Amino acid sequence: MIEKDFYIHRLEADEIPIFWDQIKFAIGKVYELPENMANSIYTKALGELEAGNYQCFIKRRKDEGKTLLALVITNMFLNKWTKIKTLNLTCLYAFIYSDIEGWRDFLDFVIEFSKQQGCSNITCESHVERVWEIALAIGFKESYRAFTLNLEDK
Repeated sequence: MIEKDFYIHRLEADEIPIFWDQIKFAIGKVYELPENMANSIYTKALGELEAGNYQCFIKRRKDEGKTLLALVITNMFLNKWTKIKTLNLTCLYAFIYSDIEGWRDFLDFVIEFSKQQGCSNITCESHVERVWEIALAIGFKESYRAFTLNLEDK
């Protein structure tokens, strides 16, 4: 067995406040939130995480307390037509650069969690090319494309 210098952990509701500053930072970076929307979204995110509607997984070094290497925020949903339960990777953020193998370790943990929850699929969407690279390297397949028309530009 290979000894690793990090551990991966799903935060419980009472642990969310301990890491809230890092979680909030990651959400802001991933979604590039405009200032006029940020506080509202942070409040909603905090409520969803504390209620257990969203899950937060962290990766950190064993010897560094609250210093996070990366985090993943997920939520699950049930397709009302197909009855397929899916785990959605809502937010992926690395505080310190991680290669594909580092992400594979992390996402393998999330994959096991999703299986335990009875999910049939995991989805991920992002405008960040690095996330696409990670997803494809781990085994995700492109299943659809989404396009956005910004009406403020019209």
